[in-house]
Amino acid sequence: PLMEALRSIAQGDAEPAGSDQSAVPAGFLFHNEIALATRGNILRWGATRFHIGPRDDYEHRGVVLFAEIDGIAPEPVTLWVVDLPSAPELWRREVMQAARSAVASWNGPEFVYDPDAGRWTPRVESGRFADPDLIVGDFNTPRGSESLQILVGSMKNAASAGRGFGYTWPRRRAVLAIDQCFLGDRLAPRTLRTIDPGMGRHRLVMVDLVPG
Repeated sequence: PLMEALRSIAQGDAEPAGSDQSAVPAGFLFHNEIALATRGNILRWGATRFHIGPRDDYEHRGVVLFAEIDGIAPEPVTLWVVDLPSAPELWRREVMQAARSAVASWNGPEFVYDPDAGRWTPRVESGRFADPDLIVGDFNTPRGSESLQILVGSMKNAASAGRGFGYTWPRRRAVLAIDQCFLGDRLAPRTLRTIDPGMGRHRLVMVDLVPG
């Protein structure tokens, strides 16, 4: 029942599959092609979407999602997941500025989990985009690019704890590290490595974190 429920959400269904509403946990969400699964509980989440240029298509569209997660650390952890525009002609600094502006101008909605309904429901008073403890995702910008600081600020790249092969794209013959993890002061990387999942266009980034 759980896998059927998750598959239903991933396919964009408004309601969980099956009659067992409790089968959809507060540890999973799918939004704008971003899937987030955690062993903890997602207390709240929100997302902002933007595009650069006249075309609002996959290559020119970006998403930044935040989620506050409980049960994986002594205190709740706030995660940002990013999927930034991939069009090769775009100036990376412009991409980061657009993402930062989208975060700064966000005014909701924020979602919380309703266990009785078995789904995420919007909250009227959303406040501002939550500050991150870590930022992960497809930046479509090579590791070490100065433009990354526009979005991540002084957060540190977990690649400092990396070992072995560190590139992530394209999966079969990776030559760029565009899938990255940045950490605030509350967290520190113990190890980082990449894994070929055998499908898709990117290698997976596996990071082992400890308190900072």
